[in-house]
Amino acid sequence: MDPTVFGFAFSLNLITAVIIGGLMSIWGAAIGGTVVTGLREALRGFSLPMWESVIMGALTAIVLIAFPRGLAGFIGKAYARLAGTTGDARPSVAEPGAAALPPCMDRPAAGEAMLEVTGVNRSFGSLKAVGDVSFAVPTGSITALIGPNGAGKTTLFNLIGGYQPVDSGSVTFRGRPIERLLPNEIAVLGIGRTFQNLQLFENMTVLDNVMSGRHRFHSSGIVPVSVHAPRVRRDEEAARQTALECLRFVGLRDAADLLPTELSFGHQRLVEIARALALQPTLLLMDEPASGLNDTETEQLARLIVCISLLGITVLLVEHDMRLVMGLADTVVVMHHGQKIADGPPDRVRADRQVIAAYLGAEVDERVA
Repeated sequence: MDPTVFGFAFSLNLITAVIIGGLMSIWGAAIGGTVVTGLREALRGFSLPMWESVIMGALTAIVLIAFPRGLAGFIGKAYARLAGTTGDARPSVAEPGAAALPPCMDRPAAGEAMLEVTGVNRSFGSLKAVGDVSFAVPTGSITALIGPNGAGKTTLFNLIGGYQPVDSGSVTFRGRPIERLLPNEIAVLGIGRTFQNLQLFENMTVLDNVMSGRHRFHSSGIVPVSVHAPRVRRDEEAARQTALECLRFVGLRDAADLLPTELSFGHQRLVEIARALALQPTLLLMDEPASGLNDTETEQLARLIVCISLLGITVLLVEHDMRLVMGLADTVVVMHHGQKIADGPPDRVRADRQVIAAYLGAEVDERVA
């Protein structure tokens, strides 16, 4: 066989076939290969070799725009429509309900600290992003971490979640130091997280995105997974059922078979929360969950956070929406320039002179205080 056959043009044809057929389907490669090969042979029959690249490129662009899941996805969607199992309408969001998921039983006693941050520091060169921050998150509480932009809130979240190393200090979860653990090791302990910027897998369905949150419960090796052993099938089915329950909990059960990109931004936020809940966390970190949401979506988010708390899950959230924070939080921790300047109940924090000065950007007159 001539090795020059496997050149750039051959590789490009393979990529084109997979894209046209559909990246998300096993049958996509076969369908795409059939279409591409048939089209190339047809063009040779019409003596149009010079136009082959142009036509193939145009076809690829049309499929990417009109059929994001490729021809296999289009065929599957058309079949489902004919069978009456799906429609084109966007999913409606149902009200969350604490009864949709089992309560969290694996947690410390009420009043004990779920998370303790002690003297944590983190610098980037000469910039001290987090300086000697200490606070505790009681079990079963909703604790809010607030502060102006650039206060170091997300950096502190990254330190707690293991996404960045701690320069000094300690982070203790249920009495166990976690500041030197990796993010996956921290997740296995029962700490879930959502992100300020959406971190969804756009080429996977909503259901598959939520199922990915079940990874800590799967222990099968590469061989059982490769042969799709009975244990793997049981694990996948259990993960699927739990993921569907999590989607039902956030009100997006009807969106299970859609891609995240087919949902509104607010609905994508709910998918990310459902994925975090699939982890069955005892502590849920939420980084600006109301960012980009309108007033109606923010109210729905508030009800959802209350339902999460009713499950017995401890919540630590970073948020700029003061109405949301003051209406939900049991305890508020305020950061400014990387340091903690206040903490306590919402009413006391709201009246704190340093907090007012940090948000207004000026010293507060004694008469105002």
